[in-house]
Amino acid sequence: LLTRASRRGPGLGSLAKGARDAALRLLPPRAAQAGFRRARGAAARVESAARFGGIDWRRTVAFSEEANTQPGVWINLAGRESAGRVAPADYERVRGEVIEALLDWKLPGGEAVVARARRREEVYEGPFVSRAPDVVVELGHDAGYAVSMVPTPWQEARAGSVRTLADHELGGGRGRGMNGTHRPDGIFIADGPGATPAAPPASIVDVAPTVLAALGLGWGESPVGTRPGPRRDHTPEEEALVAERLKALGYLE
Repeated sequence: LLTRASRRGPGLGSLAKGARDAALRLLPPRAAQAGFRRARGAAARVESAARFGGIDWRRTVAFSEEANTQPGVWINLAGRESAGRVAPADYERVRGEVIEALLDWKLPGGEAVVARARRREEVYEGPFVSRAPDVVVELGHDAGYAVSMVPTPWQEARAGSVRTLADHELGGGRGRGMNGTHRPDGIFIADGPGATPAAPPASIVDVAPTVLAALGLGWGESPVGTRPGPRRDHTPEEEALVAERLKALGYLE
């Protein structure tokens, strides 16, 4: 997905993608992970070039990170993006136009490419909303199969916005192909002494409090399936512990 972005064609993006894919293909997974973690800055620059190296930023209004785990569109906002060209006064108008265009986008068979496109503040709350894309996208279905977001093939001068994946793109593994997609609906299974018959949590933010309540860890006597007590912020010690664990998993630098 590349929304209202102007392409420069093959070049930096293709070179960066080739280098990244070669490393993922030739190095054992553990060695590749260790190398990327030791050289996070360089790895981040290569990944950025692979995703965005084919975009002409001077003519781009909106763009996507092309991350299937969090589909979304960013506005190329002046003052925020290094080559931003959308004035802050035009931000909401442009965001509305992007949402309208996304919802009007159709597959060859007539199905919607995008099921829902919402402003990020309609989806998220809290102090880190600004880290989410300006427009949060929920992709549609094609004859019952989930539509997926994949990187733009910059090496193809006339690549379309919708295409069928080639066989070599179907393999799993980070950076090696399409190995799944995220959806808003999930499965909640509860078993054991603390799992009383009740409705499942109404939202993903209710899962952790529900589990804690079932374990008797400080969330009161609320039954499984309800939000036990008011949510609270982490203490500095808890924030540091979470950050340490996320760093160990490679999510934070």
